[in-house]
Amino acid sequence: MTRVSRVLTGVGLFLVSASSLLLMGEQPKVEVPPPVVPTGASSDSTAFLKAAQEAEALRVTRRVSEADFVRMAKEEKTVILDARSRAHFDRLRIKGSKSLPYTEMAEATLRRLIPDTSTKILIYCRNNLPDEPAFVGDPGSLFPAEFDPPKFPSAGLNIPTYITLYIYGYRNVWELDPVVVPGKSVIEFESGSPGVKPAAAAVLEEFRSQVRTGTWKEDWPDGKGGVEVREVTAEIWTDAFQAAIVKYGKLEIPGRKEPYYLDAPLVLGSRQSIKAAPDAEIRLKPGVNSCMVRNRNIRDFSDRPVPDDLASDNDLEVEGGIWTTLAVGVPSQNGNRAGRSDAAKTVPNCNGTLLFSNVRRLVVKNLVIRRCRSFGVHLGNVNQFHVEGIRFEENGRDGVHVNGPARYGVIRGISGVTHDDLVALNAWEWRNYTPTFGPIQDVLVEKVTGAPAGSKATDAIRLLPGVKRFSNGNTLACPISDVVLSDLTDIREFKLYDQPNLEVGRDKDFSVEVGRLERVLMKQLRFTRPGVVQIAADVEGLSIEDVDLQFMPEPAYKLVEMGPMSATYRHGPDPARWVEIFSPDRDVTVKGFKLEAVRVNQRPVPDTATLVQTKDQKVNPDYPKSTPQGGKGRVRWEK
Repeated sequence: MTRVSRVLTGVGLFLVSASSLLLMGEQPKVEVPPPVVPTGASSDSTAFLKAAQEAEALRVTRRVSEADFVRMAKEEKTVILDARSRAHFDRLRIKGSKSLPYTEMAEATLRRLIPDTSTKILIYCRNNLPDEPAFVGDPGSLFPAEFDPPKFPSAGLNIPTYITLYIYGYRNVWELDPVVVPGKSVIEFESGSPGVKPAAAAVLEEFRSQVRTGTWKEDWPDGKGGVEVREVTAEIWTDAFQAAIVKYGKLEIPGRKEPYYLDAPLVLGSRQSIKAAPDAEIRLKPGVNSCMVRNRNIRDFSDRPVPDDLASDNDLEVEGGIWTTLAVGVPSQNGNRAGRSDAAKTVPNCNGTLLFSNVRRLVVKNLVIRRCRSFGVHLGNVNQFHVEGIRFEENGRDGVHVNGPARYGVIRGISGVTHDDLVALNAWEWRNYTPTFGPIQDVLVEKVTGAPAGSKATDAIRLLPGVKRFSNGNTLACPISDVVLSDLTDIREFKLYDQPNLEVGRDKDFSVEVGRLERVLMKQLRFTRPGVVQIAADVEGLSIEDVDLQFMPEPAYKLVEMGPMSATYRHGPDPARWVEIFSPDRDVTVKGFKLEAVRVNQRPVPDTATLVQTKDQKVNPDYPKSTPQGGKGRVRWEK
């Protein structure tokens, strides 16, 4: 019998004995003392209730979001006060917090910790952290180190803490309002007793001897639209980071002012992970021209289908950090133009800052990709993948780019500025951008937000199916099916169309047939400016519903455009070098299409068919005097 079981058994026997005595009529005699008239000398409830009312009137105006909490915490002399028990404080706390348990709050302790009553104080409590365990210490003991279960919102510790601070003269107090989840919040957390070196830093110190120092030149924006050259002397952490991954199976990168440089990709095998602090910046040294993180078992299947029995890397995770290849602009990319598998291009046709191919159970979350020239997150041959909370800052190519085969994926919480597609699901692909081809199915894409108006972002989501022909003449169907696109804001283009390879030549790399999309749902679409769904693929089962047009569209505006497309890419003034971008001679068929629940400035559109355009192609007899060239392709909409 465990100690807790013995204790509970003893408590149960006591209750049984007491109940028996009461049933037998042997009630204990209790002497009731005479009533006491309260004086308020030791506990003045009248004064407390008055102060509580005044404090509450102020508190309701001082409850802040996660983002505001982080911003305020960075201000000079701000104090983050944790009134929970010290055991819970040591276990997990907001980074930089000071501990003063509520039971120890008094004028002397508060003045010692925060001498100036005008100091800005940020508070939070147990109820802000729902996943924290109730017990800290040994739950098998009669009295664990601390027991702190979640409380009713009306009894949250923030409330008495705020009132007590108010009573002692502190008026500049702000309370964290939302429930937050450490690791998924913009607020950074830490653990361990204050003064003890964090585990992440201790691990890195173990491999400090493998950190190298180098000097090189970097291009940086000069603030005038150009670049300036700087000489940089900095630490290169590749070997130390990789050694930590190999020994411990995980790498934790603490935040610091200086960036961590890499001169080769970090490589993850099965059950290995990287977790970086939100303010830890990891940079690719100029001239490396590779990805920054990849999995070990990437394989080249650019000229044959991926076999079903291929051994994969399993259970990988990358979280946090600011990742940059220093692509500061055009033409300067600091020699990091491509996200290759490594500098030697061991596996060809890879192009990601974070590169994962041939992986099962992958998580990439809560990080920033800043000024990279390659795809931000490049996935292929992935099964059970989760990409969430990614912000792009001036990324030169696609944001999240998925190649087939891929199945069972979630892409959520994507935002920022990319100069190509924000999200791309490309089952068929230009051959110089993927080592694998195949179907994409069972994917949820949600909570994706385009860049603010006026930016140079593309703000597009692409679905590219097709049929791949390998060099031996064999073909592989690459359809896209069972995809949900939900809760999307200001996506200017939904690209559901065929597009040959314009880089190696449209006659050298193209889909054998128009690709096929099946069972695609788009819902909760919001547009503060015109956007369009372009359909130039074979589609069966496309539903678009719950659409808010939060602008006044022009009379000719169409939300959906169906039919083959034609556009001309002009390589200089000579028309002989101009190239057709799309496949204007191919027919497309659309079946099972629905457009429902569309609103313009909150007013329902009675006939959504007025927002749909179907258009066949025609050959332009005046080309190249006028463009595009046009073609013979037709659209068939089977209603």
